[in-house]
Amino acid sequence: MRRRNLILFVIFLLAAVGVIAGVYLGLLRREGGNGVNPQAELRIQVVYATEEGEWMRSAAERFNQEEHELNGQRIVVELIGLDSGEALFQIKNGDIQPTAWSPASMLWVNALNAEWRTVHGTDLIMRVGQYQATPLVLSPMVFVMWEDRAQVFIPALGEPDWDTVQQAVANEHGWQGLGGAADWGYVKFGQTDPVYSNSGLTAVTLATYNYHNKTRNLKVDDIVDPGYQNWILPLWRSVVGGYDRSSADLMNHMILYGPSTYDIIMVYENLVAAQMQNAPGRWGNTLRVFYPELNLWNDHPFCVLLADWTSADQKDAALEFQRYLLNQEIQEEALRYGFRPANVDVPVINTDPDNPFNQHQEQGLQVQIPRINLVQVPSADVIHELQVMFNRQR
Repeated sequence: MRRRNLILFVIFLLAAVGVIAGVYLGLLRREGGNGVNPQAELRIQVVYATEEGEWMRSAAERFNQEEHELNGQRIVVELIGLDSGEALFQIKNGDIQPTAWSPASMLWVNALNAEWRTVHGTDLIMRVGQYQATPLVLSPMVFVMWEDRAQVFIPALGEPDWDTVQQAVANEHGWQGLGGAADWGYVKFGQTDPVYSNSGLTAVTLATYNYHNKTRNLKVDDIVDPGYQNWILPLWRSVVGGYDRSSADLMNHMILYGPSTYDIIMVYENLVAAQMQNAPGRWGNTLRVFYPELNLWNDHPFCVLLADWTSADQKDAALEFQRYLLNQEIQEEALRYGFRPANVDVPVINTDPDNPFNQHQEQGLQVQIPRINLVQVPSADVIHELQVMFNRQR
């Protein structure tokens, strides 16, 4: 009897050991290691501007599949897509604690640093050094107009720019006053909400620089100037149906609903480049692209946050992912989504048939942007005053 009990005890013991070993090996497999040399995961969280969308998600998926390592740990990138303004609020308030952030432009780096400095006495994002904010992809701002509208607009006012667009939307007779059809109604302009969306904030910044005929040193006094406020008010009031929160929504709504919603919008070059082929079949009309005289690169900086919630290894892992995003293959992939590479060794024109810069130059898409004057990214005080003024005029 005792021998039988001993045998049963040994059997149960071996079974228990087998179960434990199976669980352990399973965990090791999920961690990417093995029984001899288990490999831990080093997870980093990257918040990215929604405009980077498919390009960023595809690159992160490939990076994770390739199992990049740092100090014997497999780096795993977790992504969160947020509008630049929303991401700023959540980081500032501690609602999210990412390792790195890629807003749509340096406008938001200035704004977040100013907010962070007020509370913590230091910047959260560096402009120089090992962890400095580094551009990933580039996209200027463009005006996009339906072809039949452009054929009326240009003879009447000249090419679309802030002065001519403001004259058009302020015309009390609308399109008829410019020589167009009466049933076109008023000239309908579109941009995104400058409180949450980078393209909306950039549009307002460019319009302000244009009015004051300057490219640098925008001041708060320029924003509160009564003449400027009287000039810009018709532009904001011409936006129909409320402001879109995302640039992708703005571009999609223009194509989905046609000229009944928007005649002309200001949006990222990459979005119209990627959507150009979707317009003609729906409305029997094509889109035209026009570059304003003053512009600002939306450079999608990759910013490693110097916060106490990230370890040194996580910061270095974020730099590894940044380097991956700037390699030639990933930068060439960005061209398919209408972005210009930040890596200077990657040309805009190549042999890829899906590259929109090869396809849509007749509609105004430019390989080398003409007559462009880049403006200075304004200070956080100016950005704040622009957003306050917009909220007052809603």
